[in-house]
Amino acid sequence: MSKELFLEYKKQPGRPTLARLLERHQDAVYSLCLQVLRHPQDAEDACQEVLLEVSRQVDAIEEPVSFAGWLYRTAIHTALDVRRKRGRQRVREAKARRPSETETPQPERDVALHEGLAGLDDTSRMLVVEHYFSQRPLRELAAERGCSEVAVWKRIQSARERLKKTLGSAALSGLEGIAKVPAPTGLVRKALGLTGGSAMAVKGGITLAILAPLVLAAASILVYVRQEQPPSGTPAVQKSTAAIPFPDPLLPLPSAPAVFPLSPQPAKPPPAAPRKPYPFKMASLGGSNAVAAHTWAILSSKRLDLNEEGASLAEFLEKIGKLTGLTFRLNPTLKAGERIALQTGLSSVDDCLQAVVGLGDNDFEILPDGTVHVGPKTAITGGFEREARKMEAIVQELRNARDLMNGGWDGLRDLQDASVMKARKISIPQGESSLEEEVDRMFEDQIFVRVDVPVHDLEGITAYKNMMNRRFLQAVEERTVGEHVEQLARMSGLVVVAADRNVLCLTTEDKAADYRAQNDQRRRAYEESSSALEKAYRESGAFTVPDFLDSIPRSVGLRVVPSEEVWDSGATLTLPPGATLRDGLDLLKAQGYRWALRDGKIFVFK
Repeated sequence: MSKELFLEYKKQPGRPTLARLLERHQDAVYSLCLQVLRHPQDAEDACQEVLLEVSRQVDAIEEPVSFAGWLYRTAIHTALDVRRKRGRQRVREAKARRPSETETPQPERDVALHEGLAGLDDTSRMLVVEHYFSQRPLRELAAERGCSEVAVWKRIQSARERLKKTLGSAALSGLEGIAKVPAPTGLVRKALGLTGGSAMAVKGGITLAILAPLVLAAASILVYVRQEQPPSGTPAVQKSTAAIPFPDPLLPLPSAPAVFPLSPQPAKPPPAAPRKPYPFKMASLGGSNAVAAHTWAILSSKRLDLNEEGASLAEFLEKIGKLTGLTFRLNPTLKAGERIALQTGLSSVDDCLQAVVGLGDNDFEILPDGTVHVGPKTAITGGFEREARKMEAIVQELRNARDLMNGGWDGLRDLQDASVMKARKISIPQGESSLEEEVDRMFEDQIFVRVDVPVHDLEGITAYKNMMNRRFLQAVEERTVGEHVEQLARMSGLVVVAADRNVLCLTTEDKAADYRAQNDQRRRAYEESSSALEKAYRESGAFTVPDFLDSIPRSVGLRVVPSEEVWDSGATLTLPPGATLRDGLDLLKAQGYRWALRDGKIFVFK
């Protein structure tokens, strides 16, 4: 999205398009400044200074890929300069105060972290800032760059390792405690002297999506289970701190005292029918059980960096309970002798639990009282977490469709064809290399290759690492991406399959069959949904936008996913008899909305 907004500004330079570009990054810039300065007003001043500097210098930037890196470099150096100036000023002020009034200095580890960020290259700093300070999940960063989540995570891990070598583990731990703080509303427009409008919301939380239990090694979460003889007796229920009560948002507010008019008032018109609430919002799931919703909020947003070796499942869950305040209940039939080895990057609690619990043929669910029940899959029926994951997946699909259209997609063309990327020519350098180095080198050229192999145990992890690091010689040559990836696959005993529109996957024959089946299913869904656009619509007349979108599944059988701004817009349309679904969607398009058809769903947004 940043790339498209940058190109929009280049085509139509001016303050309105510049404001849209800067609003995309303002939360990350403000969070970074606040982390450095630890004072909201200082952070706002520094953020405005950064935005003004960018507005003066942006015309000198020619490439979209350079913009964000340059912006965050400017932000960190500006914030550090402001901190040094404020430091000198507060030292002078402190001399006139009593010692008890002196402010607490910022921890040395945080100071070192900020200095370390300033020393990173632009690409690494950009990923660290957007992932930790703006709390954008890996899936968003990967979708924006057209690559796999694993590739983005490897880049972030590489940046962390460089910071760790330079600063040490203590300073690096400051990244884990960063909380995203939205910039004050209208900050960009205030800095640019514009009035009206509102800031663009940049949403996201830090979540490491696990591709599947069998590819955890590629996702930087390595797990294996070792069976031991179970001790005698039934395992006791493992319980940690009690679940945190969640206030009921539906409790009525105290009523205001009655006010009697001094003279008769005209009768008020009857209230309009309440507008249907937006259906794709997490709050709509939590209305029936706020306690379970609160547990899910912790599971999905709390981040942990774990390195466990030889702990039992019960011990592991007890530790998670102490770190999160959640209560876990172990099913009495659960195997008690399982031992776990776990290595994660910074991952959500939900991802860590899925990684550990899933390998033992177990699962977990959120019970109505907020407790997390862990047991065999046969004993798990699924709680709040099941619907919450579905909701988050749908919302992410909507974001992806919007980003693709911002990148030039027409909203209808089938995106599963990877032939264009496979036909691209690349130059192969001479000398020693490895599969890992070749995947990284192609990533630098915006060619995205994923290695997806089954990893069941510690031996599988070792075999995977050996395959990725095995050395081989190659000669200088120009060949297509398809030819090069096929050669890498043969050398590694793998096969190549298209995993997405611009991602090639090296995997086993069994998993390749699964990918091909998924691609065939997507293709059939595309063909069926495309033909549904031209079918005569069963309903006609005047519609509000929610009513029209609700009628689409009834009339043509397609699922519709609108954005919240479309749902609450108050727009209407009139569909004549005999019109098609495409006619109705184009009526929305004429009012400034956009729509896209992907994976058998219709996405509608501004």
